[in-house]
Formats: sequence, C-alpha cells, structure tokens
Amino acid sequence: MTRPLAATALILLALMSDALAANDYNEVVTAVNESAKTFSCSGGPGHPSYIYMTTNKTVIRTSEQSVRLSHLWHRGHFSDIQVGKIVSIRWHLRGDERIADRVIVYPAKK
Repeated sequence: MTRPLAATALILLALMSDALAANDYNEVVTAVNESAKTFSCSGGPGHPSYIYMTTNKTVIRTSEQSVRLSHLWHRGHFSDIQVGKIVSIRWHLRGDERIADRVIVYPAKK
C-alpha cells in the first residue's frame, strides 16, 4: 500500500519541480536592462551569470546595511538594482527563464 503511494508522491514532486521556487543568496549584479526590466547576477569569479526577469508582481526590498534583518528592509524599486550591488533573489522557472519573485538589495561591497 505504501509503495504505490510513495511512487505517486515522487511522480507528483518531479512534475512540480519547475514550479517550485529557488533562492540565490549574495549574488553580485553584473548588468541591468531598465527597458526590459531584467538584470544579471553572478555568485563571483568562476560562477555562472544568470539573467532574471522581473514582473509587476516582483517584490523588491532594500537595506542600507549588510545585516539581514527583515525589520531593516524598505520597499524598493527596480531602479535600486544597480551594477555592483549585492542581491538575494527568490525566483522560479517559466520555461527556460528565471522569474524573480522577490529581490533584496544590499549595499555594494567596498
């Protein structure tokens, strides 16, 4: 009885894997396209760079401190995403595109 149930659960999980959200932390913004509302980030030297699309549902938060405490975040705008700043991104896949659900912008490293 438990084997068919476990097999069904694994199949459902595999089918839903594209819809599950992922997180990327401490990424450095490498490029911003204001007109397309996209930005690219890299985890550092030797890490791949990915392009993230934003939508009207994307929540952008900013913090003037590098401390990751939610009570220090402020509502931000796409213009807060700038080259060199550090971001944490919650995103999901839509086809082959990474869609940003939430972006937290931190000050650039000095």
